[in-house]
Amino acid sequence: MLDCATAAIVVSFNPVSDELERLLESVLPQVSITIVVDNGSLPETLNYLETKIGDHVHWLRLERNVGVANAQNVGIAWAKSYGATHIVLFDQDSEPANDMVARLLNAANELAIRGVRVAAVGPRYKDRKNRELSDFVRFGPLGFTRTRCNDSDSVVNADFLISSGALIPVCTIDDIGGMENDLFIDHVDTEWFLRARAKGYQTFGVCRAVMFHNLGETTRRLWFLRWRLVPIHSQFRYYYIFRNSLLILRRNYVDSLWKFCEILRLFKIAVMFGIFIPPRFQNIRMMALGIQHALLGLKGSLDDAREQHSKSVRK
Repeated sequence: MLDCATAAIVVSFNPVSDELERLLESVLPQVSITIVVDNGSLPETLNYLETKIGDHVHWLRLERNVGVANAQNVGIAWAKSYGATHIVLFDQDSEPANDMVARLLNAANELAIRGVRVAAVGPRYKDRKNRELSDFVRFGPLGFTRTRCNDSDSVVNADFLISSGALIPVCTIDDIGGMENDLFIDHVDTEWFLRARAKGYQTFGVCRAVMFHNLGETTRRLWFLRWRLVPIHSQFRYYYIFRNSLLILRRNYVDSLWKFCEILRLFKIAVMFGIFIPPRFQNIRMMALGIQHALLGLKGSLDDAREQHSKSVRK
């Protein structure tokens, strides 16, 4: 194996202590350094964990919630100053299997030795609610499609990954750049993978690397062309999903096949959460506000975007 130093970067915001503790205990033995970037949580939320695990974790406490992208960039900058060769990103409620990072690192190194320009490698995730293992996602002519892992597969092509669990070579970040702060939360990972793809990098799923992860706050079983488990988010998330999707759709470096797939996905979300899944009015209101702000080119947090809009109206 190549000589590597891997930094885990965890972004937290008012975490459930037990969940964050479980994540830290599972990731600490697997990496060279663990960095927690906290987005302005209440002090008492982290005090217990700092006391219990503090010597083994580097804590970066931000004064306010600056968003997932900005917090990840803060962690990446610190990891680079530490000398990390790879970073692996985590949400606060994820939990990697005890061999996940090693499997990802082995895959990334093997691909690099073969001359592949690796954007990132990522695990399959097992949703705690239904215990099902995920597939990896590709862009298809009829929308996003799933690439299933066969028993013989070790690594499969993926067009993008969720950020939690993704292992990224630092040299790739140096070339592509970091996460886009203005997106704040949703599609931060999507935009980065599309930027990487435009520069000729490839993304891979590692079939035998596994991570527990929660998609959405709850799930609901719904018939929409087929039976599916639909992740349910807080209403404000639909603002970011629609706004950031539309902002990215307007960019010329973005793959046209992704644009088609994403338009289909937005239509499905609008139908599901505007008609079938309550609170319908609040969902539609947030989607509409996201569309309005995207057309106006407003970015950042919802509060910042509203303030920008108010200032422009007053002028």
